[in-house]
Amino acid sequence: MIDLVVDPLWQAADTVTLKANTQALVDFLARTKRGPEFDQLWRIVPRFMHCLPPELFDGRRLVYDAENVSIGGTEVRNPIWPGGFCKALRGLVTHPFFRRSPRMLAIAVQYAVKLRTNDRRRWPIEDPTTGTFINNLATAFGNAHHDGTTQEIHKEVRRAVKAQGKDMPLVSIVLREIENAVGTPTEEDFTGSVDPFDPYLVTVTDIKKVATALDNVKSCGVTVYNESDYVFTSVKSALHSNDLPHKVSGVTDVLQVAYQRIAQSKILRERRAAANAAANSSSQAAGLENENIMLGNVADALRDENDNLKRNVAELQRLRELDAAELQRRELDAAELQRLRQVDAAEMDRLREELERAKAVISSRAQEEGHDDQPMDFPPSKSPSPQPSHSLGFRTPSLSVAPSSPPVVDLEQLHATTVRVEIDDPIPVVQIRVGQEA
Repeated sequence: MIDLVVDPLWQAADTVTLKANTQALVDFLARTKRGPEFDQLWRIVPRFMHCLPPELFDGRRLVYDAENVSIGGTEVRNPIWPGGFCKALRGLVTHPFFRRSPRMLAIAVQYAVKLRTNDRRRWPIEDPTTGTFINNLATAFGNAHHDGTTQEIHKEVRRAVKAQGKDMPLVSIVLREIENAVGTPTEEDFTGSVDPFDPYLVTVTDIKKVATALDNVKSCGVTVYNESDYVFTSVKSALHSNDLPHKVSGVTDVLQVAYQRIAQSKILRERRAAANAAANSSSQAAGLENENIMLGNVADALRDENDNLKRNVAELQRLRELDAAELQRRELDAAELQRLRQVDAAEMDRLREELERAKAVISSRAQEEGHDDQPMDFPPSKSPSPQPSHSLGFRTPSLSVAPSSPPVVDLEQLHATTVRVEIDDPIPVVQIRVGQEA
């Protein structure tokens, strides 16, 4: 009915070696007396859980806390479980709450052990459901909880469900009943393993506490499930003719191959881990080589970038020097412009003063001749020879000197005086010439 696993890492020579190494175990199973509950458990577990009884525990971090026996000179836990343990466990295997899920059964049993031993380790959980509660529970137990008990962490997860306005899932109700059934931990401080993947040592009491919790599950005050023993009796009556193997000798044969397969699985796990380690090592070596190549490329790129940066810095320095020279030149030009503006301003002031003096001279001479109340007309000079003259040029907004009517002047007694003002756009030019007629 069962045989060894076919695997690429397993050869025919390995089977010969395995059978030779497990011959002492086969002999022990053949000669050891078993109770009917043990054989009964080995018939119903494959049908309901689709696995062998040891696989319920061995692959899910559960170990029955049995006494050690000597097999082939080696001390191991007794593979023949006692009748009381098998009787308690068969009630869970057939219970409808677990829905034929070994993982859900493992969660309930592990929870009972955690409560009894005051286990504070991280609790890795395999979620066999489609809901979110167990995932939330696994997140809450994702770290060691030295400062909080298992009940307190479960309570926090339940509080979050209530805060969201959701109905409390059945699995949480069952875990709460397990808490009530277990009660106070037998150990004040946890003294077991700190490795979260080390197995939980299961006792008959743990299995019975889980069964009691299932019997006490209620909804609206009404019990949800029949008692576990009653459920098993009903299932046994309905499936008795289909339970395999029928004979005791058939169970013995299954036991022998089953434990050989368990030993084979352990060897395959070790080989697969070694193969994965070797593959990872090769991958790491290849990865290191690729990383070295990549680092070399990065170093070359950094060197090129550094050279470009140096060139850019030199060019920037050159441009800064040019900008500084240009700025200095512009500052000199601005200073020269300012100086010229100051010179022009001084020259304009001087010209204005000279113009005012000329006006004063003209006015004074006109008064001396008795024409101070009439404008004077100065005809152009008729002297063939030019007289000494002074030409003045300056900028002024607007200036106009023009006589309104010709006065009577004695030209023989008055020096000839000519005043001419010209306005040239945009810079007006004033020319004044004072000369003496012959």
